Amino acid sequence: MKILYLIYDDINNPWCGGGGGIRCMELAKNIPVDDSITVVTGNYPSAKNHQERNLKIIRCGSDKGNLISRLTFVFSAKRYINTENPDIIIVSFSELTPILFFKKTGKPRVAIMHHILGEHSFKKFKMLGFIPHLTQYLGVRSYDNIIVVSREMEEKLRNRFPRKRVIFIPNGIDKKLFMSKPESGKNILFLGRLDIYMKGLDILLAAFAKLSNDVQGIRLQIAGRGSTVSVQKIEKMISSFKLQKSVQLLLNIDEQTKIELLSRCLFFCMPSRYEGWGIAAVEAAACSKAIIAADIPGLREAVKNNYNAILVNPDSAEELHAAMKTLVIDEGRRMKYENNSRKWADQFNWEKTSSDELSFYTEVLSYKYDSSYFNGHAKNYMSEPSLFWKNRIKNILELISPGDGDSILDLGTGIGSVCIEASGYGARCIGVDFAEDSIKTAEDLFKKFGKGSAKFIKGDVSDLSFLDQKFNKIICADLIEHLSENVFEKMLSGCRRLLNTEGRLFIYSPYPTHLIEKAKSKNLLIKKDESHIGLNNMLNIGKVLENNNFEVERIYFLPTHIPVLNSIEKNLMILPGFGNLFKRRICITAKPK
Repeated sequence: MKILYLIYDDINNPWCGGGGGIRCMELAKNIPVDDSITVVTGNYPSAKNHQERNLKIIRCGSDKGNLISRLTFVFSAKRYINTENPDIIIVSFSELTPILFFKKTGKPRVAIMHHILGEHSFKKFKMLGFIPHLTQYLGVRSYDNIIVVSREMEEKLRNRFPRKRVIFIPNGIDKKLFMSKPESGKNILFLGRLDIYMKGLDILLAAFAKLSNDVQGIRLQIAGRGSTVSVQKIEKMISSFKLQKSVQLLLNIDEQTKIELLSRCLFFCMPSRYEGWGIAAVEAAACSKAIIAADIPGLREAVKNNYNAILVNPDSAEELHAAMKTLVIDEGRRMKYENNSRKWADQFNWEKTSSDELSFYTEVLSYKYDSSYFNGHAKNYMSEPSLFWKNRIKNILELISPGDGDSILDLGTGIGSVCIEASGYGARCIGVDFAEDSIKTAEDLFKKFGKGSAKFIKGDVSDLSFLDQKFNKIICADLIEHLSENVFEKMLSGCRRLLNTEGRLFIYSPYPTHLIEKAKSKNLLIKKDESHIGLNNMLNIGKVLENNNFEVERIYFLPTHIPVLNSIEKNLMILPGFGNLFKRRICITAKPK
């Protein structure tokens, strides 16, 4: 897989340097040696192009100031789609450096969205707020595949855009943080981008000013990276509160200093007004620190209220002051949170995040088929069907036995052949596929060859909430091999909801032990199908079904469609062990428990 990753942010960018840049570099670290990634970032002073092994970093645009750097990045980044010729395009989307697509690129695209500004666009940027508000609105519409870093954002986007493929994959943290030795210091710590509005630094300083009157000797450390203008404003605020002796501003700290600050602080404070997913808060938890965080989407998932953190109103200096005073005075409560924090943080790691992200990219690649792909299949199906199509149709019809009055859901419908054939037996069908060209082709074919009733819907099988009717048969033909286990399980949850009490789920899929699949996996004579990430044997498929409250009623195997060879395979597949090489397809019937 050849990945092009467009992201303005970079871990060393003095004007940005947020979690998006960290996530990108962690993915690059964990990418398999057979894959490659080209990362195109914004330019900044001292930034250099870099290449090692399967990673290439390109600095794009001007380095002459924050605004010019962002604008030149936006207008020039997309040219690398042509020069790098990737398999897939990943965009870490920012409303301030929006990469928008208004026409097809011929390449599948994925957006990683860390937050949605909403009303904060106008609160932060006043009259100019309509610009980021508009770019984020257009951004969501530019991508059919979206990764989000919080479940709340996943739910919001899925409810608003049910036809889009939205998946939650959280950020991770560095394992080194768990090896730090926590000490109980006298400093309260904020660590992050020095963005006053977003990070709530005005609220933090106002609350700390009250606390410094209550508690003698308490200090606040504000560490991070930000623009010269932001730093000057923060320094001015510190002076206005007369906190020069008790607030320390630490700029552009390195990784080791960050870990030392986290390990030695009294507790960590993150009063952000909006946040995608607070990496810094989870890093503090990994260093066994109690946390105060704003009660907002993203942070509500990065920490756990009354377990390792206190959540407060993001716009209330009074609530933040009270929470800070509580953790300063109540040592027992602070120690309880400290003991819980590392256990909480242990669930987040970059290896899993990167693995889930790469699996999603592979799934998206399986949906890269365009109109020419579906038209090719339609042509083979419409005219004298090929041996493959004749065999496939016969096998699936024997598996599902469609009849008059059946209500059938065809997931991964492709060109709609299952719906067309089943309609001839009196069944009412709905076909679902994520590819828009699939839906158009299926609708055209059904008008010509279908009978009775059928409907084709563009949708994501991992979230079938856009369907609310009951079915007595659901068929997944040549589908599950394209799904990760996580998506397969989500699909099964939707299938259980949609099946009536006597309903059945049918699976028809290539079998991984067959000679052809083994040859494909090693690129021997037949090219490997990169989209086949979910090829699984009978035991593993059965286990996933069992774990998701399905009972397997029947399993059987079928030979290839190739004449003569199919007769040989039919006889050899019954042999123990050796016979697995001749099992071309697996057919499963299951019912909800």
